[in-house]
Amino acid sequence: GGGGGGGGGGRRIEQGGYGGGGSKVYVGNLSFKTSWQELKDVMRSAGEVVHADIALNEDGRSKGYGIVEFANAAGAAAAVATLSEYELDGRLMLVRHDRDAPAPARAAPGRSSGGTTGAVGGHQDCRIYIGNLDWDATWKDVKDVCRHAGNVVRVEVLYEPGGRSKGCALAQYASPEEAERAIETLQDVIIGSRNIFVREDREEGGGGGGGGGG
Repeated sequence: GGGGGGGGGGRRIEQGGYGGGGSKVYVGNLSFKTSWQELKDVMRSAGEVVHADIALNEDGRSKGYGIVEFANAAGAAAAVATLSEYELDGRLMLVRHDRDAPAPARAAPGRSSGGTTGAVGGHQDCRIYIGNLDWDATWKDVKDVCRHAGNVVRVEVLYEPGGRSKGCALAQYASPEEAERAIETLQDVIIGSRNIFVREDREEGGGGGGGGGG
């Protein structure tokens, strides 16, 4: 029992906001009701928790995932091994090592590719299709989730000619392995108010719509 101090429940998770290497875990499929305090209390069963944060929308609502930093890599490994599919607030948590470490230098050229065409290009086996997407989700929302499976080169939300979201998106990873990992680990993760589904992209080229890289 007992609440834990030292949290940062009010802050939004920003890229590169944490130090350390393998001591952080990504926790997905969280209930929107779950607070950072509750998340921290559960995670403490795996080891000493330094910090727990829930990602928040601009209006302060949970995005349905969080980042937890342990005092050492052993705690993070224990969390991944023992707390995946642990039920918290009626949902089975998704726990894995946070892959948002600083990108290696070799990844830098890929970040500027994706060009100005507005479409996701690249090798088809590096691309994934994301369906059942919340109508209001932006490419940044999608990328926030996708980057936990690997190095995301580009994300594109597909839109109707009238500007309404089609409820789906394409994402391109730096490697086929990362795309495969996304398909395995991002099923049913919540973006906005809906559980996404993820599969390999079977279409040639992208559709019309707003994209973004970086």
